[in-house]
Amino acid sequence: MSKMYERIERLCKDNLMDITKMCRELDIPRSSLSELKSGRAKSISADKVSKIADYFHVCASYITNGIPEKFADHIVPYHDAENIKSFNRNIVSQYPIKPLEDCFIAQIRVFECLFTRSVYSSGYNPNHVSFEEYVAYMLGQNYIKESIPSDVYDRLVDIYGTKRGMADGTSYIDVPLKNPKIIDFPTITEDDIKFALFGGDAETISDEAFEDVKRFAQIVAEKERRKRENGNNTP
Repeated sequence: MSKMYERIERLCKDNLMDITKMCRELDIPRSSLSELKSGRAKSISADKVSKIADYFHVCASYITNGIPEKFADHIVPYHDAENIKSFNRNIVSQYPIKPLEDCFIAQIRVFECLFTRSVYSSGYNPNHVSFEEYVAYMLGQNYIKESIPSDVYDRLVDIYGTKRGMADGTSYIDVPLKNPKIIDFPTITEDDIKFALFGGDAETISDEAFEDVKRFAQIVAEKERRKRENGNNTP
């Protein structure tokens, strides 16, 4: 099975569909993907790649070449990111019982999980900042400085420095894409919604705060519905 096929298959699974459905919706012959899967074809045409990339709101280069090389060393398996993050946050929280070096490495793993989500949300855009620059942006936020032990924070700053420019409390870089990613709410979990609303750090959001956000969203939706109805009734 080709790496290109594996990436397309993963995009389909991440969006709760199969390749047959994708081919039907994009008017791409299913046989061309079967040839790719079997290894009889090394790639598919540029126009098919472009269609698939636009459909999933990712960069065409991700489909053809995979994760850009500058990200590869710091990308964790996307579906394991939350577990890896929680496990390593627990280690950091045990400082100074845990040695500084262990907590330092664990915090790097936490940043790798957040970096993975940020790169993923950008559609694997090669213009996304490198891991080193991403960490500097994270360390430039007040909430990061306050949430990890000062010795761990200082060690990280010595290596990565700090940068301003990422909104405090967020953990993703806003990289402009050709098409904005549209979330299909009936197919996602509550944690996915929290990730979209709160910058990928759903663990820090209480159920009460999330309920407040949902109530506010309902008010806004009702307001918009009334505006549309009034507009439709205008002669």
